[in-house]
Amino acid sequence: MRLAAASALTVAATLALAAPALAHVMAVPTFVTADQRGTVTLVAPNERDEAMTGLSIAVPDGLSIVEAVPPGGGWNGVVVEGTTATWSGGSLPAGEVTSFSVVLEASGDPGDVTLDTRQLYPGDAEVRWPVAFTILPGAESSGSSGTALVVVGAIGLLLITTLGAVVLLRRRSLQER
Repeated sequence: MRLAAASALTVAATLALAAPALAHVMAVPTFVTADQRGTVTLVAPNERDEAMTGLSIAVPDGLSIVEAVPPGGGWNGVVVEGTTATWSGGSLPAGEVTSFSVVLEASGDPGDVTLDTRQLYPGDAEVRWPVAFTILPGAESSGSSGTALVVVGAIGLLLITTLGAVVLLRRRSLQER
């Protein structure tokens, strides 16, 4: 009963906050467990009228970048320097969405942190997006972390589904013009 109420509240809050978040770079999942590695996908919609030519992520203390994977489609340039990864060599047209994957390792204390992402454009233009992220307690912590994983995973899935629907509707709207 308690889990159902918490889940319902979480879904309601996610739906209320999803619309403004859709124009931003999002992380899926939005967490990694302390003292472990996890693959995080950065979903990047291009809301500008010009093609996006790169994406960069900088992680705070307590996280490190183990690997950055190019998404294909011409995105062949990946540079990892300490706590920063930058993808280049591709082009994301206006109104399109792509994803970039990065393997993060959490060595810091559990809690909320912010990933600094930058969408890069011609002429050194950029758009910065702070991405909320959480370092979850490790296995030696309380047994409630399994519940947290399920709830956070459900939120991530909901956000991806909502983003996909908005992009599809927007694409159709642009085609009708």
